Amino acid sequence: MALRNIQKRVLVPLTLTFLVLIISFLYSGYQIRQFDAKASLEYRHQAARSLYQTLVDQRLESMRGAAQFIAADQNLQRAMRAGDTDALMELAVPILRRMSLQQDIPLMYFHTVDGKNLLRVHRPFPFPHSMDRFTIRQAMETQRLSQGVELGPLGNFTLRVVYPWHSRGELIGFIELAQDVNRILKNLRDITDIEYILTIQKDLLDREKWEAGRKSLGLDSDWYKLRETVVIDQSIEIENFNMHRVTFSRKDVDTRISFGGRHFRAKNFPLLDAGGKTIGSFILLQDVTEDIDAFGTFTFKIVAFSLLLCSALFVFAFQILGRVDQQMASTRQQLLDQVDRATMANYRLEIEVSERKIAEEKLRRLNENLEERVAERTRRLEEVNRELESSHHKLELAYRELQDKQATILHQDKMACIGLLAAGVAHDINNPIGFVSSNLSELAEYVPRLVRFIQEQEEALRAAGAETDQLNLRRQELQLDFMLEDIDALIEESLEGTERVSNIVQNLRTFSRIDDSEAKITDLHECLDSTINITSHELRYKATVVRDYGDIPPILCRPQQLNQVFMNLLINAAQAIEEQGTVTVRTWTEGGFVHISIADTGCGIKEDVRKKIFEPFFTTKEVGKGTGLGLSIAYDIVKKHKGDIWVESTLGQGTTFTLKLPVGT
Repeated sequence: MALRNIQKRVLVPLTLTFLVLIISFLYSGYQIRQFDAKASLEYRHQAARSLYQTLVDQRLESMRGAAQFIAADQNLQRAMRAGDTDALMELAVPILRRMSLQQDIPLMYFHTVDGKNLLRVHRPFPFPHSMDRFTIRQAMETQRLSQGVELGPLGNFTLRVVYPWHSRGELIGFIELAQDVNRILKNLRDITDIEYILTIQKDLLDREKWEAGRKSLGLDSDWYKLRETVVIDQSIEIENFNMHRVTFSRKDVDTRISFGGRHFRAKNFPLLDAGGKTIGSFILLQDVTEDIDAFGTFTFKIVAFSLLLCSALFVFAFQILGRVDQQMASTRQQLLDQVDRATMANYRLEIEVSERKIAEEKLRRLNENLEERVAERTRRLEEVNRELESSHHKLELAYRELQDKQATILHQDKMACIGLLAAGVAHDINNPIGFVSSNLSELAEYVPRLVRFIQEQEEALRAAGAETDQLNLRRQELQLDFMLEDIDALIEESLEGTERVSNIVQNLRTFSRIDDSEAKITDLHECLDSTINITSHELRYKATVVRDYGDIPPILCRPQQLNQVFMNLLINAAQAIEEQGTVTVRTWTEGGFVHISIADTGCGIKEDVRKKIFEPFFTTKEVGKGTGLGLSIAYDIVKKHKGDIWVESTLGQGTTFTLKLPVGT
């Protein structure tokens, strides 16, 4: 009895455990298989949709090229301008035949400028004068090429390209090429081995026209097969029950159907026309029959192997339990002896536990004091850490301020040296150019007197009857007549050159302004003109300077410092232009402030660089070509004038720096 009780108590739970494990394994395998199948189906469906779009894009590209080729035909242009449908038909029919054979483009239309159909080449009669399609309307509105998939009046889904036809810069009409999407779907079926069903909403079709059109093409025209849609194309025939299931399934859920001994997973995608409107459904069906059969075979093998293993384990456990029962009697007595020994051990253990509790209480008290000391030390460390962080922050601020002042002093010293050099050069040039100009002016007065004397001398010689042949010959050898004619032009050009040198000297003196370090009422237009003249060597070969000056009042400022700002911005604008561009200088008054903007058509500034351009020593130029101080000093000068400066830039289009200075500074 005891043996049977042990076997019953052990073998029954063991058997149930094995059954649960087998069922769990089968269920997990089924779920994994379902997940893999769903992921595979999703991937295949996405690949099929991507391939469908690729095929559509390839066909559209081919049709665009064909439309461009047709539009370039001079004979077709003349016929279109004249509205000669017979000539258009004669010229277009051979082209349509070649396109139909080589590129599978069987449909061609010619439309007038107002969108009316002039000629339908593939079927001239009956003659539809008006075609209300999205692609034609879009091409008329935008005057640009329009393309996409559209629903025809007979329920056929057609790929269309409408090309605006221009001749001599004038729109003369529209060329439309089209082909049936069914050809693309057949290619998709051949490549992916995925079945498909194409449905259209009934409310978009005229039943009589649709049935007549399907009948004329020899296709099925069962209007009542589905409730809200009709099937316009399908690569596989399925029963009405399964057809209703796949057409009314959710867009994001795959549906499983079976018929004819085959199993399929179907997924429903919205079908959009060229205008983005949902007009039906595109259903893809993947044959999963082999996968299901393979899983069934796998399940059968697993169940058979599990049953065989359970039977072997059952027999083995039955024999082992018999031996266990025999050992239990002797083991029972041993256990009773051990219980007695364990009782004594428990008594001693209770004594040890009470002693241990006393020790733990003492240890707890020590830990409480230790935690308080640790907390106190932690608070002190946190306070010291905060003090260190505060000191570090102050040091960073002091270092940044020292760096800014160092950059400002360095640039001011550099500009002071340049100003002294410019003033010295201007002074040294101004003295010699002054007496050169004065001497040329005197020479311009002397030359007419010499010319009159020579003329009077010649007249006196002729009046005295003297021999003048030798003198005339000598006069020609020396080219005296040419010299007398050219000397006035030479003097005039020399005076113009000295005037230009004087203007350059004056601009140098104006720009340097050694004596203008103090604030004074200044005309900013004079500062801008002077700085533009000084930087003309940087600007003249790369940019055209446009001055768009507004009506601004003189302001109280330090002109020498503002000249530095203008010079830095103008040189940066010239360096930003790679080949040839425009630099526009604009001024205006707004809200009690004078605004100056300097805009270029250069390469522009990146967003991450734009945030750092006013920092000292930041530069994007090569080593040795920039110090990184120009814009930093400009920023400091504008701020010292209680103004503001900011930058706006677009990559590939240009950059604009804008200064805002108060009128009453």
